[in-house]
Amino acid sequence: MHTKKKFKISSFLFSLLPLPIGLAVQFIVDIIGVFVLAIYLGIQAGTQTAVDGSVGTDINSIIDSYTNIVSNSSFLTIVSAIAIGVTAIVFGIWYFKQFSKQTIIKRSEALSPKNIVLILVLGVLVQFSISMVLNLVLPLFPTTLDQYSVLMETIVGGGPVVTLIMTVVLAPIAEECMFRGIMLRSMTKIMPLTLANVLQALFFGIYHMNLVQGAYAFIIGLILGFVVLKLKSIWASILLHAVINGSGMFVDSIVPESMLSSILIVVASVIVSFVLCGLIISRFSTVNETIVEKPVMAYAYGMQPDLYQQNQWTMNMQNVQDPNLQYQQISVESLPPDPAPVIQQNDEGSDKEL
Repeated sequence: MHTKKKFKISSFLFSLLPLPIGLAVQFIVDIIGVFVLAIYLGIQAGTQTAVDGSVGTDINSIIDSYTNIVSNSSFLTIVSAIAIGVTAIVFGIWYFKQFSKQTIIKRSEALSPKNIVLILVLGVLVQFSISMVLNLVLPLFPTTLDQYSVLMETIVGGGPVVTLIMTVVLAPIAEECMFRGIMLRSMTKIMPLTLANVLQALFFGIYHMNLVQGAYAFIIGLILGFVVLKLKSIWASILLHAVINGSGMFVDSIVPESMLSSILIVVASVIVSFVLCGLIISRFSTVNETIVEKPVMAYAYGMQPDLYQQNQWTMNMQNVQDPNLQYQQISVESLPPDPAPVIQQNDEGSDKEL
């Protein structure tokens, strides 16, 4: 039977930790990047002074050089890529250390050939839908459009290789471990799945610190969360996230201008795309699991005891009594106690444990 989830404010606050920690990590890396740049320019100015034999270098020229580099999109992109890389390492270690040993579902089960094809198609459709909506709505708000255009130029300013690594590799790993990994899994222990999914998507949008990005990040977060809840694999959402980001680099270029010029065509395209997205999500092969809340005698369920560590694990549904249940909470208190050892006295009068 299902165990009623008990909401705890301490557990809820813990589930929110990825958001401030992620922002702090990126802020610290940005500060370090700017600080390193200032030191580099100072050393360069000192070297120039020594070579030229001049008394000193004009401080204004140093400030101008510093301002030009800091405002350069290539520098900002590279620093952002480093920050996202550090974030991916921090939260990747956190997630896989805390949660990976709780799951023994085979990755091939979640990422079956059928599911991979569906993920690829879904990712392109999601990006197509978002692009069509942005092309329809943003021109109505010129100031917002200008700000968003500047942001996009910053993202792609480091060149195609850096942009590809940052958006298709590092960002999906970092953000999926943060939100669909740590945050969503922590929230599902204390609240209904739907509420947990909506909240993590909301905080995912807030994390982007931009109105336009935050709006469509919320929608993407809902879809990614639903995929994780259905396939029970963070790798599925990482792949989908990578496809969504990667397809954004070419979707706009292949959409005919004639489609964008007609509001009716844009609206119809978006509706059809979202309907197709819903159909694709419904076609995913569901992966079932059972969550064991506390250490149990794993061998009682026909499993290898050495697979079970820490305080919570996941078993295949084939090893529980009712395979129709998607989740079944089993606590150690519900298990029979270990049998007492049998003591037999031998001929010499000493006790022997059997």
